[in-house]
Amino acid sequence: MRTFEIELFGQVQGVGCRAYVMHTAKKLKVKGWVKNDGKDEGKVIVHAQAREREIKELVTLLEKGWHPICVREVKVREIEEEEHEDFSVRY
Repeated sequence: MRTFEIELFGQVQGVGCRAYVMHTAKKLKVKGWVKNDGKDEGKVIVHAQAREREIKELVTLLEKGWHPICVREVKVREIEEEEHEDFSVRY
């Protein structure tokens, strides 16, 4: 298992993005968390732990989003391994 930080930029706060990320991640059996960036209203941060194939699929689905979520940019980088039991929303 590998751990990645995924940053979503665009119209991603106040539109159900965190719930969409959590639902999508759980469907793919990805563990980790999602939260709004408290400093930037146009950014959501995801830490995702899974095999690379599931991470790539998650990123693809997040790039597409769904109305009214509008993802304009996605940044992905591998980070130090984290252990997660499930996927959750952080506040």
